Amino acid sequence: MFGATRRDATRGEKPTRPRDDIKSWLENRLGSGPVSFNLIRDEAESMGFNERTLWRTKKDMGIKSRHLDHGGRKVSHWILDGSD
Repeated sequence: MFGATRRDATRGEKPTRPRDDIKSWLENRLGSGPVSFNLIRDEAESMGFNERTLWRTKKDMGIKSRHLDHGGRKVSHWILDGSD
């Protein structure tokens, strides 16, 4: 479960922080190259991630934003540091 904030006494599971969940997801999602911010935002929302936490995690991870040409228009993409 994403963003669990307390220990589940019956299962003994450790709590996770939302930023840890988002970080793991972003590392996987951006590992193969740039992804448009619109797609990142939509996928994060569908997974129940808070947009503000998404932006904080982006900053913590050093993810860069670049405007790339997409069909004649510039679209913002997120890129893991060192992969641009």
